[in-house]
Amino acid sequence: MGYTFGRMGFYRNILACFVLVLLVVFGYAQSPWTVTLNGKVVEGNKALARAVLILKKDGVEVQKLATAPNGKFNIVLEADNDYDLYFTKKGYVTKFISYSTKNVPEDKVSGLYSEFIFELELFKKMEGLNTSVLEFPVFKVKYYPGVKNLDYDKKHENKIRSRLNLLLREYESAKAREEELLTNEIELTEKRKIEEAYSKQLDIASALQKSNQFEEAQDAYRKALEIKPKSGFPKDKIMAIEKLIKERDKSKVLSKAMEARYTTILEQADKALQNEKYASAKSLYKRAALIAPDRPYPKDQIAMVEGELLLIKQRAPFDNLTDERYDLIISRADNEFMGEDYVRARASYLAAAKVKPEAAYPKERISEIDKISAANKLQAVDSSAEKKRKDGRGKKTTRSDPPANVVTKEDMDTYLIALAEAYEEGITEEIEVDGGKKTTRIIVVKDGKATEYKKEVYSWATYYKKNNKNIPRYIFENETKK
Repeated sequence: MGYTFGRMGFYRNILACFVLVLLVVFGYAQSPWTVTLNGKVVEGNKALARAVLILKKDGVEVQKLATAPNGKFNIVLEADNDYDLYFTKKGYVTKFISYSTKNVPEDKVSGLYSEFIFELELFKKMEGLNTSVLEFPVFKVKYYPGVKNLDYDKKHENKIRSRLNLLLREYESAKAREEELLTNEIELTEKRKIEEAYSKQLDIASALQKSNQFEEAQDAYRKALEIKPKSGFPKDKIMAIEKLIKERDKSKVLSKAMEARYTTILEQADKALQNEKYASAKSLYKRAALIAPDRPYPKDQIAMVEGELLLIKQRAPFDNLTDERYDLIISRADNEFMGEDYVRARASYLAAAKVKPEAAYPKERISEIDKISAANKLQAVDSSAEKKRKDGRGKKTTRSDPPANVVTKEDMDTYLIALAEAYEEGITEEIEVDGGKKTTRIIVVKDGKATEYKKEVYSWATYYKKNNKNIPRYIFENETKK
């Protein structure tokens, strides 16, 4: 004998209270008899785990449990009671069913259905959705004498059917709106991320351009263009920077005189490096780098020389002391020689020869200086009368001003490079008195770069200058301290 709970079929398409009796098992109940509710809670097509079930008997809570990971549960109802079974979960609507086991004649107990299998769907709460219909049970079951068994309450179905259909339509509309809002929000979030990334990349590019890192700035603007390919601003900036690069490269071209000086210093540096005079080579490469800061060769050579010096120091710590001392003296002697300070240069080359008697280079330089000195003495005899006429006192004077042709920044740079070649590293002070004017001239050479300071004292005032420009006294004193 079998039975189908057919009235439940109309709920299959009503999402708001989807209840489907899947199977009814016929059995002969014993007294006292029971009914088993064997069900499953779902959300759409997925099982809903950890949904909370609260069973009330005659209005009093008697059991509380949660659905398994597969959404299933099992509850046993006893005879002669009215039951309400609530289904709930945080963030979801609450539904309940009513099941009455009362008013069953004793002679009909043996033919009762002993198990009901069904599925119930919960859905998430939505703002503005009218769920008042769920204040009533989504279905009721009780004993019907006509069918002589437990059956679905048809009157209750007719009463809430229209309201359940309305809830279904409202739910579908609300769900569609929510999905549309979510889609719009995702799109807005994505757009916001793109704008933030684009703006950040523009800031990076702008900072690089301000620091004159033009090629890097162009790369940054290209990345911004990848983020927003239709944007015209990065394209305009890339073209504008291209013009700046051309202007910069044009300005890097040295004059013929400076190019010749640069080439000469590099030749001397390469020769010093070839002869393993590393300190002298390093000093000369630094001078070349000052003339042409954007050319990589001097900087690369400096790095190589420093590496060689480090290797030498690691290989032979004791011999290295002698080599370093020799190289330092030779570097100083070469500076003096190029500055035509032959007296000091000769003394320095003699000191270098004492450190390394076997070295030929200092002896060659001393011989060259002796020849120059002999020629200068000959010339001095011929021009002594002329010198005496120019300086009636017959005393030696020192130039306190740059040459008259030092009028532009490029001229001053050339003049300072010449000073760096003429004076040794450190601070050199010279004093000249001319009538009522006393000039103290201080040449500061650091890392191959020269700066000229002057203190001009008159009877009415004192003036301080740096590279022929007036400066305050405190700057003069601070920057010329030994």
